[in-house]
Amino acid sequence: MEYRKIEGLETPLSRIVMGGSSSGMRKGENCDEILDAALSFGINTFDTARGYGKSEEVLADWADRRGVRDRILIQTKGALHGMLGNNRVNVKCIRKDFEASLRALRTDCIDIYILHRDNEKTPVAPIVDLLNEFQAKGLLKIFGGSNWSYRRFEEANEYAYKHGLSPMRISEPHYSLAEVNRWAWIGCTTLTGEAHMEERAWYEKTGFPLVAFSPLAGGFMTGRIKSDDYQRTVKNVSFDMRRTFATEKNRERLKRAERLAKEKGCAVSQIALAWVLESPMNTFAIIGNSRVSTMKMSIDSLAIKLTAEERAYLNLED
Repeated sequence: MEYRKIEGLETPLSRIVMGGSSSGMRKGENCDEILDAALSFGINTFDTARGYGKSEEVLADWADRRGVRDRILIQTKGALHGMLGNNRVNVKCIRKDFEASLRALRTDCIDIYILHRDNEKTPVAPIVDLLNEFQAKGLLKIFGGSNWSYRRFEEANEYAYKHGLSPMRISEPHYSLAEVNRWAWIGCTTLTGEAHMEERAWYEKTGFPLVAFSPLAGGFMTGRIKSDDYQRTVKNVSFDMRRTFATEKNRERLKRAERLAKEKGCAVSQIALAWVLESPMNTFAIIGNSRVSTMKMSIDSLAIKLTAEERAYLNLED
């Protein structure tokens, strides 16, 4: 496992983060096997959210029974938009979700707290003030945003520095080899594609920590889809993910990942994860493996090194 330090945390984060949005965790089922495996493979950072059903409770129960709470970092999220897109990025909803997460996680301090969505019409000042209030009370260590634009991070942190407050220190956007076509979920952002070159340049220049969600494009880059049997195998991923990622350009990216995987003697999923982790940005990747064997493959992707030419080839830049 590889680890990187993030300012504000004493413990470095594992570059591969265990995701908590699986069906089992959402339903509140026992997930000891996969959580035990994650820890044994060196993963020390676990991502969950108030919007992931019973995921926070499952994670807390496992950590308590295993006695590992002081060995792991828990990253949870709040202020997810409602099903109809109603804005919950406000002080009242953030406070409500944060307090609920403290109870669900059975903790008096959350390591990493992330706002699940953004609403750019909401002023950043009250949000930064509230998160600093939680931090001053010892209720959280660092905070950041998921699906926030880099300009909003700049705005929030400019306010924080001007008023002697702690800034946002971490981001959780979508980033993967596969480009987004049309999001299935309200309020999501991505760093993929030509439209987001300026944003990627900012992350590269600043080194702002980026924890990528859906680095395997919701299953599109796991190997479940075969480029030479596309029409049949594309149905192996959900309708939402087909709508988000099933394009001809992504099919070609998949085809190239298959070729490179064959040359390197590894899996397509490992090539796709390596593409994310080998980025010039300061990247981490959230995985959602439900089997120990595929988790081991994800960990092993850290050993795969891609040249700049290979990254460009995979991304159709040649």
